[in-house]
Amino acid sequence: MPLNSASWRCAESQMTVPDAAEIERVEARSFAASVPGEVRLDLLRAGRLQGDLFYGRNNDQSRWVEERDWWYWRDFDLTVQPGQRAWLQLHGADYSTWTYFNGQLLGEHEGMFSRQVYEITHLLREHVRQDVILSHNRLAVRFMAPARFPRDRSTRWIRFLNRIENRGLEVACDPNRRDTLKCQMGYGWDFAPALRTIGLWDDAEVFVTGEVALFDVQAKTRLLPTGATLTVSLDADALTPGPATIALSLTGQTFEAEPILRSFDVTLPAGRTRLAFEVAVPDPHLWFPWDRGKPDLYTLTVEVQRGGRVLDRVTESVGLREVTLRRNPDTPQRANDWTFVVNGQPTYLRGANWVPADAFPARVMEGDYRALLEMVRAANLNALRVWGGGLREKKAFYDLCDRMGLLVWQEFPLACAFLTHYPRSAEYLALVESETREIVRQVRNHPSVVLWCGGNEFDPQRNRPVIEAMRRAATDEDDTRPFQAASPFGGDSHNWKIWHQFYPPESYQQDSAQIMSEFGMQAPPVVESLHRFVPPEEIWRPGPAWTYHRAQMDKLQHYAQISNQKLEIGDQRSEIGNQKSEVEAFVEASQRAQARGVQIAVEHARRRKYTTSGFLVWQFNSPWPAIDWALVDYYRTPKLAYHRLAEIANPLLVSLDYPLRHYAPGGVLTADVWVINDWRREFPGCRVEVVLQDAQRVFEVNVKPDSAELIGSVTWTLPDGDWPVVCRLKQGENVLSMNHYALKEYDGRRSRWLFWSDQIMRFVHGFLSRPVR
Repeated sequence: MPLNSASWRCAESQMTVPDAAEIERVEARSFAASVPGEVRLDLLRAGRLQGDLFYGRNNDQSRWVEERDWWYWRDFDLTVQPGQRAWLQLHGADYSTWTYFNGQLLGEHEGMFSRQVYEITHLLREHVRQDVILSHNRLAVRFMAPARFPRDRSTRWIRFLNRIENRGLEVACDPNRRDTLKCQMGYGWDFAPALRTIGLWDDAEVFVTGEVALFDVQAKTRLLPTGATLTVSLDADALTPGPATIALSLTGQTFEAEPILRSFDVTLPAGRTRLAFEVAVPDPHLWFPWDRGKPDLYTLTVEVQRGGRVLDRVTESVGLREVTLRRNPDTPQRANDWTFVVNGQPTYLRGANWVPADAFPARVMEGDYRALLEMVRAANLNALRVWGGGLREKKAFYDLCDRMGLLVWQEFPLACAFLTHYPRSAEYLALVESETREIVRQVRNHPSVVLWCGGNEFDPQRNRPVIEAMRRAATDEDDTRPFQAASPFGGDSHNWKIWHQFYPPESYQQDSAQIMSEFGMQAPPVVESLHRFVPPEEIWRPGPAWTYHRAQMDKLQHYAQISNQKLEIGDQRSEIGNQKSEVEAFVEASQRAQARGVQIAVEHARRRKYTTSGFLVWQFNSPWPAIDWALVDYYRTPKLAYHRLAEIANPLLVSLDYPLRHYAPGGVLTADVWVINDWRREFPGCRVEVVLQDAQRVFEVNVKPDSAELIGSVTWTLPDGDWPVVCRLKQGENVLSMNHYALKEYDGRRSRWLFWSDQIMRFVHGFLSRPVR
């Protein structure tokens, strides 16, 4: 029985110590609420907050919400047969809660990402009628004010360094955020608002079972030369000891096949027992990412039976696949390896970073996930990195990734500790371990998830206790996927010389990382989107709302010059087009600069295929209306970089490697011509056409499977005018892929301090990487 609805009530608490009896006193001041939901959203519907909190600086008016404790409650009826058991499950309570059922405290809980599961049979308000128990019940959840969250899990010295870091770095947010495992982005980030959410952000439900209940069904695949073996593990919670039968059914979900049926007789003790069974799967339909095969799925149904009666039934969607990381045999000296191998097939990652789809995660529904993930797929991407400062996403996200054949790199909820380290108290480490276990349990049956990662941008050596807690939990709960301590680490690159250190985008070609998991440049969304969240008087010249919505104006202006050397903020002329306004000219120049930077980095990474085993652009989406690095803005309007990425992320690509420098009429362009193929099949009898104005070079080529091949070069003397270069890969009359270059877009400036900046950063990184006792 789902409890998701608009039938809840919400009220501010006036007490320090929680007591469910308070609800009767505050009920007159309560207002309608929804689950999944959040206090601010309910206050907006009730008229107690005004306007769009994402418009201008309106979010500031809601900060007081975080200073209060809040009650959520709901009354509901439940029908239970004699001998049945009733259970409550909260899939996500944000963040520190007391849960009551019919006035009795079920438990205190800390953790945004873990489930709360309670048996409530003994607390039902029973009214027996014709052998049926009819009960009228009240569920109530008390939420602690974010202002009261723990602040003393770090030492005084670390708290001092946290404050310094908060003031001096781009990622400016609450210095006490690391003492919790709440979504770190909600404390304020360089692309997200300071908005510490409160409420039941994920599903809530009550379900009824017989005297034996099933929990945490897990399916693990082992591929064999003769087929596959599926190991099914589960927890059986028996009210009374005795014999039982576990019945398993495996049926094709995305294909037609004979169902596999197995049953096992067991003897259960009273209480909870972990059981495991093996099922042979002949001729298995394997799950692959979409560009390496079919993402086939099975439906696994598990029943527990006694005396011919079904006591409980659990259904899971599963994919049969194995994933490993392999060493590149051409570079045996490497300590780490970043080539993902799915079912024995090496897979090149063409991906982006995923951040929460809304700063209010409660209002993200399956349709929202689908719309964004379809854009991911349309951009020819096959992978997403679920960034550590965000969420364990809702089940619908992983279900859709499974069906679409998208690979998921899942990070745990830690992000950015530069000068400091995370707390090391026993209390905090226990919280880290329990939250990690719960995230893994909820996500592990999804074949799309191929990596566990400790989190974003912190030093694993300085944070060894936290890493070991996560590693222990992740490997205990799921030993079928690799575990990576942090990102970046061990051959993984976050290249922020371009943008944060003002390096030219040409510097991407010096990145020799095994995988490039973060890189990108800011660009404003289209002007129509800007008008939806920036007040008219601040549209141009950019006012405080631009900065509030995370625009880094000095860098935006610096990189906009790449597209248009004469562009200046406030310049009354538009060098991009006389019919465009100043803001349109600036948006277009910035978006062109972002698109060019993405193109340089992605093509460099793809030409180095399996020496660099993939790329993940920062970032795909945005959690609120912002001027940030997103390829797709909050309103799902793509920027130019999205369209450019869709072209250059095509599994088939013609890529030109040429000197990125200033060109002039009469100058000579020499470019190497590469063909990259990420498909597993060959494309024989192809033509590569490279066109500059009226000049064309043609290459005949048989495109090898899973390859990156230099097929020749072109040399041209540049004529007058513009020099757009078009590359086509054709098979007969069918155009398999296209690519474009604008030779006149070039950042010829070199800041004198870049070398010394780089040396200083190396020194600081080396100092901070020392182990701390």
